[in-house]
Amino acid sequence: HIVSERRREDLEKLRIEQESTIRLVRQISTTIELEPLLAILGKELMKLKLFDGYMIALADTNEMNLVCEAISLPDEYYGIERTYLKFAYPLNCGDVMTMSYSSGESIFYGNENIDEYADTTRHLFKAWKLKSIVAIPLKHLDTKLGSLVVFSQSKRLESSCLEPVISLIPLFLEQIKNAIFYSRLKAEEKEINNASELNQKFLQFVSDVNNLSSIDLIYQLFSEEFLRR
Repeated sequence: HIVSERRREDLEKLRIEQESTIRLVRQISTTIELEPLLAILGKELMKLKLFDGYMIALADTNEMNLVCEAISLPDEYYGIERTYLKFAYPLNCGDVMTMSYSSGESIFYGNENIDEYADTTRHLFKAWKLKSIVAIPLKHLDTKLGSLVVFSQSKRLESSCLEPVISLIPLFLEQIKNAIFYSRLKAEEKEINNASELNQKFLQFVSDVNNLSSIDLIYQLFSEEFLRR
C-alpha cells in the first residue's frame, strides 16, 4: 500500500511538471519579441531559487561584442539595472561571459582569485558582492547566440546547480534565435523607412527650391532646412 501510494504521488508530480512544461513551451512559441522572451527565461531562472540574479548577453550583428539584453540584480541594486542594459562586452575582453561564448563551455568563477580575472568580471564580483558566477553559452545547433550568467552572493555555485538550468535553456534557444532575427528585420525596416522619409523630404526641398525665383527666398529656405536638421 505504501509503495502504491508513493507511486501515485510520483505520477501526480510528473503530471504537474509535464503540464507546466507544456504551458511554458506554448508561451515561448507565441513570443517573438526578444525583450518579453528573455523576461520569461529570467522569470523561470529565478523560480529555481538557486541564484541571486542573472544577465543575458547576446552577440551583436557583427559578432564582435556580447550585448546585455536582460538583467536581474538583487533588490539592493535594482536601481542600477538599466545602466547595464545594452552594455557591449568585446569578445576579446577576457570576460567570463565572452570566454564561455567563445569556448562553448560553461565557466565557473569563485571570489577566491578575483585579481586574476578580467576587469569587467572583477567589477561584477566587487560591485555586486558576489561569491560566485557561472557563465553558460547559449547556442542553437551551430549558431552561437550569446551567454547566460547566473550568480550568487551567498554560496559557491557547483555543477549540480546547473542541472535544472541546462534542462530549461533548450526550450528557449530556437525562439531566441528567431527573436534575434525578427528584431534585426525590424531594425532594418526602420532604417529603410527613415531613409525613405529623408529622401521624400529632400525631393520636396529640391522641388520647393526649383519653384522659387527670388535668391533671398532660396537663401531663407536653405537656412530653415539647415536649422531643421
